[in-house]
Amino acid sequence: MQAASGRNELIFLFGRLAVGLLMLIILRFVVLSLPMVRDLGFAVNPSSNPYRSGLTWALLFDIALRTWIIYLLLNFGARLYQLLPQMFQELPALGTMAFLAMTFVAVLVGYFAYDALIVPPLSRYGYAWVYSMAFSLAAIATLIGIGFLLYQNFEQLIVLLRTFQLRSATIPPPPPTVKPATPTISTVIHPGKEASQPAATQPTCAKCGWVASPGDVFCIKCGQKLSPTASGESLE
Repeated sequence: MQAASGRNELIFLFGRLAVGLLMLIILRFVVLSLPMVRDLGFAVNPSSNPYRSGLTWALLFDIALRTWIIYLLLNFGARLYQLLPQMFQELPALGTMAFLAMTFVAVLVGYFAYDALIVPPLSRYGYAWVYSMAFSLAAIATLIGIGFLLYQNFEQLIVLLRTFQLRSATIPPPPPTVKPATPTISTVIHPGKEASQPAATQPTCAKCGWVASPGDVFCIKCGQKLSPTASGESLE
């Protein structure tokens, strides 16, 4: 029951992340396509303005949306950090590795999100390398953390993979088929009553072949007396 609830929650987390990213992408496309947003901006002295197109509202809105994407990724990683150790108790460090992986993705998104805002002022004074260095160190740190956890929990990871292989290879036998019972006809003899006899066949006249009714003594067509066996009577 716990594994099933964990899988359902994991599917819910993936679905919510996908819906959130899709909504932000649509919102960015709609807002940045508005002409009034593209024309708005801040008044900056041209002599000291490091931005080629100026500091526009479109740039700031784009940065805000990408910041929200970073928040969604980190929040998703935090939920995985709590959920995965409960689902895979053979490898408790799997939650930490998932969080570091989502942090790595968030670092990559952040590098492209703040590039247009931070790099131009730094480039003006020759310090653009600081921006690349900071994000490079953050990305490398997350990769080192993931690699260290993989090395430290290598045996548990192999056990978990073998468990998945055994679960996928084991096919449960089909349930036994139960044949329906064939109904039997039983003759019940009540006290004081004789067992029911099969119905007597219709007598046939030996002379003309007329089929008489049961119990008839003479043939109604030719008047021939019917034999006792033909009339259904027993011979005494």
